[in-house]
Order: sequence, then structure tokens, then C-alpha cells
Amino acid sequence: MQIEIDNGSGFCFGVTTSELGSSRMIERPKLLYNAQTGKYLVWCHYESGNYGASEAAYYREMNINGTMFTDSGYFTPAQGEQTFDSMPGQQVSIFNFGCKTITSEGLKWNSYAYQELWQGTLNESLADHFTMRTDGFYMIFRTYSNN
Repeated sequence: MQIEIDNGSGFCFGVTTSELGSSRMIERPKLLYNAQTGKYLVWCHYESGNYGASEAAYYREMNINGTMFTDSGYFTPAQGEQTFDSMPGQQVSIFNFGCKTITSEGLKWNSYAYQELWQGTLNESLADHFTMRTDGFYMIFRTYSNN
């Protein structure tokens, strides 16, 4: 039986078992943006320690804040005008979540309101920082090094 449990923080679990506890781990988060509502949704796998029980979990009604780290770089959600620390030659990708206007300063290639997620990938920083100017939400990916 599928039930929804909200612990008050906006994090909800789609639970197929009553065994909620500290031995669970969250894996493979995915960020989705709903342009019609202007809201984000993050869903992920909610696993037992031995992968014996696998449920789905999701965040709703959340504010995008903070940085997500991966093996090759990090994602930073942003809105409006922001300046990001960087290094010359650092690879940068820009993911548009509904912006109609995007401009940049300090990147090798001019930015624009990308229609597809892949269009803003494989850019490059020219200095120790770059600036994005937008009319909405976007996400920046930066590699850890400049090679």
C-alpha cells in the first residue's frame, strides 16, 4: 500500500513499508522544474542499507538553496544576477529553468535563453569569476579544475 508521510520539513516519503529509520539512504536525486507552476520538485530513491526495500521520495514546496557536489564538479541553483567564483579555463554549464533572458560576462561563449538543457553546456570561464544576468531561475555547473 502506498502512503505519503510528511515530516513537516516539506520532505515526503512515498512509503511501501512501515520501516522508516536511520538505516535508510537517499540516492540519485533528480531536479525537475514545472514551468506552469514555477516550482521545483526533487525526487530520489529511498533505499534500505542493503537495497532490499526501495521506495521513492520527493521534496515539494521547497526553496532551491545550496550546492550539490558530484565526482566531477558541483551544481549551484541561482536566480537573477549573480557572480560566481571560478578559475580561467574552468568548464561551466548553464541550465535554464524558464528564463526568457540570459546574458553572461566572463564566459568564452555568449549566453542566451537556452531552450534545451544541453545548449548551455561546455562553456568556459575566462577569469576568476563570471556573472550571470537572468529574469528567472537557472543552475550553474562548474568542474573542480580547469582541465
